[in-house]
Amino acid sequence: MTATHAQSFSVDVRQQLHVVTDRLAADPTLHGAIVFDGSKLVALLSRERLHTTLAHRFGTQLYAHKPISTYLESHAEPLLCLDYTTPLATAIDASLSRPASSSFAPIVVRRADGRYAMLDVRQLLLQQATELHTAMQHIEAQRLATQEAAQANSAFLANMSHELRIPMTAIIGFAELLDDPAQSAEDRSVSVETIRRNSEHLLKIINDVLDISKFEAGRLTLDPRPVSLVQIVEDVATLLRLQAQERGLSIETSYRFPLPARMIADAGKVRQMLINLVGNAVKFTESGFVRISAQHLTSDEPGGSIVRIAISDSGIGMTPEQMNKLFVAFVQADRSTAGRFGGTGLGLTIARQLAQLMHGDVSVQSAPGQGSTFTIELKLEPDLTAGQVGSLTEALTMAQSDEQRRQIAQLASTAPLNCRVLVAEDGVDNQRLIGYHLKRSGATVEFADHGGVALEKALRERDAGKPFDVILMDMQMPQLDGYAAASMLRRHGLYTPIIAITAHAMSGDRDKCIEAGCDDYLSKPISSTAIVAACQRWLGKPTIHADTMAAWAKAA
Repeated sequence: MTATHAQSFSVDVRQQLHVVTDRLAADPTLHGAIVFDGSKLVALLSRERLHTTLAHRFGTQLYAHKPISTYLESHAEPLLCLDYTTPLATAIDASLSRPASSSFAPIVVRRADGRYAMLDVRQLLLQQATELHTAMQHIEAQRLATQEAAQANSAFLANMSHELRIPMTAIIGFAELLDDPAQSAEDRSVSVETIRRNSEHLLKIINDVLDISKFEAGRLTLDPRPVSLVQIVEDVATLLRLQAQERGLSIETSYRFPLPARMIADAGKVRQMLINLVGNAVKFTESGFVRISAQHLTSDEPGGSIVRIAISDSGIGMTPEQMNKLFVAFVQADRSTAGRFGGTGLGLTIARQLAQLMHGDVSVQSAPGQGSTFTIELKLEPDLTAGQVGSLTEALTMAQSDEQRRQIAQLASTAPLNCRVLVAEDGVDNQRLIGYHLKRSGATVEFADHGGVALEKALRERDAGKPFDVILMDMQMPQLDGYAAASMLRRHGLYTPIIAITAHAMSGDRDKCIEAGCDDYLSKPISSTAIVAACQRWLGKPTIHADTMAAWAKAA
């Protein structure tokens, strides 16, 4: 109980009653007296009850100059003493459960320090009413928040349906055109390019939703490596420049040199942030420019290495109310925005969450009709082995050298395959596509429609002395899924590398595949390069589970 205690005082039962009445008369703030017999609590004298009793005829003459004990023999008030830890509702129930004539009489509370205090029941009721009012306000606020979230989700789903239908309409429509014998080679090329472009757009929408799910589940991780900040910015500018030019816009880049030649960062995540922010700037700018500027700030404090990238535009700008909604998932700054400009309302949320994952943030400055500036600040350390660059030309030259080395390494990893591959995949279309890429790269391919067939074929070929070199295992299959099949193959002593193929893209999914017995992991949709490179990477290598399997064999 936390209700305010009523003012009271202590008195011995042997004292005369007028000691109590005199003190109550002298101090109107006192509500009564707590009566003790030595250290024992024996009664409570409330001002209200005492005044009523003594106001009767001869009441004062009868009791005022007699011991309090004499008064209590015929006029004792029901004593209710509770501990300070008693819940409020329990205290009120106990008070109101007394006889009707005493239900609102004061109670005694034993405080934490062992002393006693008087408490007015009306104070308890007032406190309960206050707490109920606060609880009702909290419930109402939660109801409104839930309602607002439901409305936002409904608006998001309606907008998402629209966003998905746009690329799907193009994909289906141009796929039908490919069947038209009247189409020229140039028309077919345009149709294929349109299908590819809309497929990538569709995948981006799906990835945005998955990214939000990863953030909410706390499962998004970083892959930091030495990267060129200048190259990332220039790549994004190049990627979006054609789209900008179609709208009559220019995309400009500027840098404050010198800059570290390379920073330690997750290039994919930084690029994703910039694509979202620069893409938004292009979308909401009808004329003028979009400018990307980057600089590196340092200080002597821990974590004092900061990359700052600002994206400015001459677009429509925003009101303070619109800016407050910018970084809320599934909510766009203005509901008319989705209809006018399209989009899911996820890009800015993802950009900020990615920045926060890198111990940074995204901020915005804007005003209606005056454009907007989004500023990314990331705590990134420079690659001290790479030095600094003093100009754009120098930065791009170094980045191009890195890219050339990467391409050479990639070519080496995708040399022609000369191996046997078992593809466990229940989707006929996916079988055909994966098989096409592998056969074109020189592999011999066999298929299994589910995990049970894969298990039977893999063990049969091993026992015949001609094991498969690599197994590509879809993890979601009927009858026996890829997880169970991989685990059973390891239990049967198969050392062939198994590469998991799954539509799941969460960070924990890779660990789940490895734990089941796989050696590597590919997430759908999979490019031809990724499939061939993964097979090439594992040719001639034993499974990473070899030691565990050897221990099983020894134990058996």
